[in-house]
Amino acid sequence: MSIPVFIRNPDGTAWEGRIAYRWSSVRESKLSVNLVENSTSSVEDIYALYGVCSALHVSQSQLSNFGKLDPVYNFLYGHTLKKLMEVQEEETYSMPGKYIYEPQEWTTQMVSSMNWDSFCLAYYTFLSSKNDFESKAWEVLGFILNTLKNSPNILSSLLSKAGRRSDEESCSDFWETVCDGLQSRTLDYLHEKTCYTAFHTMTTIRPLFSNERYSALESECLEVLDKIARERIDEACQKTYTVRELLNLNIDLLFFYKDYFASSSATSQTKQYVTQAVFTLLHTKGDIISAAGEMLGADAVYEAALKYVQSEADRNLISSKRNKIAASVSVAKAEQEKVQREQEKKREKERRKDKATDKIAKILAIVFLVSVVTTVLFGLLTLLGVFEAFSKVVLIVSLCIMVPFLIILAVVAIQDKRK
Repeated sequence: MSIPVFIRNPDGTAWEGRIAYRWSSVRESKLSVNLVENSTSSVEDIYALYGVCSALHVSQSQLSNFGKLDPVYNFLYGHTLKKLMEVQEEETYSMPGKYIYEPQEWTTQMVSSMNWDSFCLAYYTFLSSKNDFESKAWEVLGFILNTLKNSPNILSSLLSKAGRRSDEESCSDFWETVCDGLQSRTLDYLHEKTCYTAFHTMTTIRPLFSNERYSALESECLEVLDKIARERIDEACQKTYTVRELLNLNIDLLFFYKDYFASSSATSQTKQYVTQAVFTLLHTKGDIISAAGEMLGADAVYEAALKYVQSEADRNLISSKRNKIAASVSVAKAEQEKVQREQEKKREKERRKDKATDKIAKILAIVFLVSVVTTVLFGLLTLLGVFEAFSKVVLIVSLCIMVPFLIILAVVAIQDKRK
């Protein structure tokens, strides 16, 4: 069974359609922590990339586990990945399987009593991995960090229990380091091929940032995304389209415009630029379609352009173009309706013919079956000499009915085989 999906790719493009999932692969990819292959990065290298402070420093007891995933899985999910993939009931084509173990559900109480050293190991392992912020690993770490942000007393209590400084300055350093690391991770994605990942990361980590710091990060990201947003629409406007493609044009498949324009730092100039570009694309393509004599298509494309009007002048332009071809559109609609009526009459005639043919076929089939029965029955009676004269007559009549049927069936079978 295929499932309708809307998939946003890391580069910001999207795909919508139906897909058949391999459920076990989806589960594993969601739960996995994917370390960079052949990486020789030490924890010191990760500190250099994403920052460190006394509160987040990986303890000596956990250093030997850096780069090992089972301790991280046990902390995040309560089980190793191998255990989480153990199947109780196999998946089917239409349904996911059932698993013996499920990831633990984190609560505020669990956060307040968690092992701080294990948290630090999991945090830096995530930062050193290839995982993005849609993975289950981040879902857990994000919940922990948001809980600590909303309940400052839990943070100081955990630091104190772990034998680390828990004063106000240490807690402040912790949040400064976390924000530095997450900001660096966001900026790592700030390229054409991963622009949506950067945008999604930025919005995901927002609750952990002060308004001032988030605004600065958002502005830096959107400066790059703004350029990509304009380039995408420029590129799209250079392509050729069919009338159907123009009528179904969805610019959100090119770039995450809807989400992007909802951002506080998105510029109104870029929104106007993109909207005007699509408006111009549609009404100029409408002109070309009109010049080719496809009046219905042209009128439909002009109407589609109304969705992108930004001023009364734009609306008046479309009205003027539609008025100019209104008479031709009326003629074309009348002709189209005439053709549709004729086609419907033809289809209705064919339906009646098929219905009559079906009835005749059923009647003939019944006659054939009766002839088979009578042939067998009166053939036996003839052999036994019972009602001999009458049986012979009925047998001959039955054979005269059955044999032509068999010949016709044989001819049809041979013709089908040749095809």
